[in-house]
Amino acid sequence: MRLANEGAAQAIELLGDFDAVTVFAVDTQPHLVVPLTTLSGNRQPILDAVRRIQSLGGGIFVYEGLKAGWAELQKAQQGQRH
Repeated sequence: MRLANEGAAQAIELLGDFDAVTVFAVDTQPHLVVPLTTLSGNRQPILDAVRRIQSLGGGIFVYEGLKAGWAELQKAQQGQRH
């Protein structure tokens, strides 16, 4: 879990201040860790939240995570959505 958290944090560190990010922890359902947020002025609290994600068990239901992520991305004002 620590490796996954650090990988997500490193990816966030590569984004620009005008980029936005949302983060879910996923087991049998998605758990919103960071709602869709622009990084400018929010980067460190987002990184702290991502690095504190804990594994609570229950497997990883990838489809549920992708579905929740897509729902958040649809709210984004940025032209490029990944």
